[in-house]
Amino acid sequence: MERPDLATDSRLARWPSGHRAEREINAIVAQWTVSLSAEEIERRCVAHDVPVGTRLTARPTSSPDPHMVPSGAT
Repeated sequence: MERPDLATDSRLARWPSGHRAEREINAIVAQWTVSLSAEEIERRCVAHDVPVGTRLTARPTSSPDPHMVPSGAT
């Protein structure tokens, strides 16, 4: 995120103060992610040992996710 100031912001540092700043934290993250692809966000997070996962969305049945097995299939 290139925001070293966040690491020293006492409002965000520890529970419960960090919890109280949840909306502010979410807004900061949203502002950072808006111009990046999901792949770039994941790459940057992984590079800094930040847990991350891409949310799957509904896809047309003509191109199903290869990792999903239809119910009843083995």
